[in-house]
Amino acid sequence: MNGIFTTLLYQMEKHHDTVLCTIIADNGSTPRGRGAQMLVGEQGLLCGTIGGGAVEGNTIAKAKALLQERRSAVHEYRLHRNKVEDIGMVCGGDVRVLFTYISAKDRLWHVLAVTLLDCIAKYQPGYLALPLSGAKGYLTRERPQAAEVFALPIAVGERAILFGAGHCSLALCPVLKSIGFRVTVFDDRA
Repeated sequence: MNGIFTTLLYQMEKHHDTVLCTIIADNGSTPRGRGAQMLVGEQGLLCGTIGGGAVEGNTIAKAKALLQERRSAVHEYRLHRNKVEDIGMVCGGDVRVLFTYISAKDRLWHVLAVTLLDCIAKYQPGYLALPLSGAKGYLTRERPQAAEVFALPIAVGERAILFGAGHCSLALCPVLKSIGFRVTVFDDRA
């Protein structure tokens, strides 16, 4: 989430519109599940992944088309042989993807991205609410209960507690911090 919204802000500064692609439902065997996200621009994939393969390839193509149309959409991919839209994947499941069009000129999305990154940096929990209609997303402390909104928990990092501040903790602490853990080290020494 951090990388995607940092990239979104960068793209907005460069005056490039984007499409945020979010898996909002999954059933059966799929490459990635609910909440997986990627950001797509005119050039293609900018950041993130929703699992690779034909699902991701088709999603990128659809996102680029929606960029041209300047609109949002929801699309379902069937990952098994079917006569409706067979994309050649036989994982056995289905995924539904929300495509949220974001104009580089949209100040509300800019404020949302800045605020979301600030929440992540300060370890403040909450939810990113993405309306299925394609309306602007918003942040909320409580999980929205509306069926027409997909709520994604803000990733505030898991806690890692290390006992002993020796050479192992000295090496491990920066690694854990770099991948999003909130690290606490306990030691009886000063």
